[in-house]
Amino acid sequence: LRSLVGSEMCIRDSIIDNLRDEGFSDIVLAVNYLGEQIESYFQDGSNFGVRIRYVREDRALGTAGALSLLKEPISSPIVVMNGDLVLAASVGKMVDYHVSKQATITVGAKVVETTIPFGVLSTRGLVIDGIEEKPTHRDLVNAGVYVLNAEAFESLSANQVTDMPELILKNVDEGKVVAYPMHETWADLGHPSDLSRAQDLMGGK
Repeated sequence: LRSLVGSEMCIRDSIIDNLRDEGFSDIVLAVNYLGEQIESYFQDGSNFGVRIRYVREDRALGTAGALSLLKEPISSPIVVMNGDLVLAASVGKMVDYHVSKQATITVGAKVVETTIPFGVLSTRGLVIDGIEEKPTHRDLVNAGVYVLNAEAFESLSANQVTDMPELILKNVDEGKVVAYPMHETWADLGHPSDLSRAQDLMGGK
């Protein structure tokens, strides 16, 4: 679970609580900048009903690079999540899906609609032959939650900066990277302006 440093601990509480309620008991947090604040807050996880350990990055290694610092061998699928998500989908069901598909990597996927707030022109050269007013495009986007088998780690270099899209692309050729459609509430908190929306989605926690 990659952690977002900031004052919005209730968001991370929600992630930990949801994982615990689904039966996950062993959680690893990758920490770097101001990581001591997160360690001080969550400690060993006993107050949250889970076991929490930490992977400490000397420098930010990206959304996948910290996985190369895990010491214990991987014997079963692991869940990797960004720490800045509001997610209502069942992670346990995603793991079951991953196993049933015999996938190397399963990527949580969410349909996102984007409306262009203008009339979009269709042209042949400079000749306009149509116009579509404020069209909406639907795209399947990476939701920031993954299930990985041990073989996915073979393409990771120790202590090297690696983001999840790079790790995914290294494994796509064998046809064992699959999408898990998520229809439930989802929000990515990549910007401070997203926090108020996240609070609303969480019911004002």
